[in-house]
Amino acid sequence: MVIRQRRLKPDMDEDAKYRGRRADRRTRLTDRLIAAQEPRSQEFTIWDTTVRSFGVRIRTSGSASFIAIYRSPRTGKQRRHTIGDANRLTTEEARENARTVLAQIELGDDPKLSSRPHTATVRSAYEAYRDIPVQQLSPVWAKKIQAHFERIILPRFGDVALGSWSRGEIRSLIDPFVNPKPTTALQLHRVISAYLSWCVDRDLVAVNVLRGTKLPVKPRSRSRVLNQEEIASTLRAARSLPKPWPSYIRLLFLTAQRKSEVLGIHADEIAGDVWELPGSRTKNGGHNNVPLSSQAQEIVADLLEPDRH
Repeated sequence: MVIRQRRLKPDMDEDAKYRGRRADRRTRLTDRLIAAQEPRSQEFTIWDTTVRSFGVRIRTSGSASFIAIYRSPRTGKQRRHTIGDANRLTTEEARENARTVLAQIELGDDPKLSSRPHTATVRSAYEAYRDIPVQQLSPVWAKKIQAHFERIILPRFGDVALGSWSRGEIRSLIDPFVNPKPTTALQLHRVISAYLSWCVDRDLVAVNVLRGTKLPVKPRSRSRVLNQEEIASTLRAARSLPKPWPSYIRLLFLTAQRKSEVLGIHADEIAGDVWELPGSRTKNGGHNNVPLSSQAQEIVADLLEPDRH
């Protein structure tokens, strides 16, 4: 039995309409396929079969750029959006970027009309980010964000243009921490993603390249608890500390609240045998009523003065 293979004619697709001539072939784009392309006398485009309207354009010089073709939801005109240099972005990174851009178009946004030149660097955007949203976080987490940027991120990528900071470059920063320090790798990923989301909201960059990516390590719930001997040993050791630290450590055990929350306890938050912890001082922003045992009430009464912490 002989199976004859149909020969497909090139289709007239988005690029053909935009360029005014027949389009090139469609296939699943890969890094290897793009690297194997030879320049021609005229530039050409290879379209991806996974994400429609996403492709790579090969110029006569041999350089290659990822692009996406779309119809503007505002004007109805055909437009071409350049995603980035194929030497700087992997195919998968560009494909994810194309998905994000095309999703924005589905929601009625035209990147050609809404975008403006993005000239911010990783460092200059961080300086604005540090002065505004970081200060709204808990002091401990704000300190961690500052340490991650100043010790790890800025020394390597501080002067890089924010719009050209690729997912691959960010991964190269995070991956070395995965094995020796998985918690640091996880925190770096979350810090950078939150920072990029803020930059997108401020129109400093078009997309958050980390959105939708997997975390470098799987978060693990901590199950370590102190046994009775360890609790007794800790409380005995606390007695040798100067005031108010012995009472502070006892209150941690008696209320099971976070360190910063107990440190910031205020007389106005105490209502009889209940500690009314306001949302402005909790990690999740929710109001929390903490029952106070008789021992906890004695410590609070001893430590607090009217209108004082």
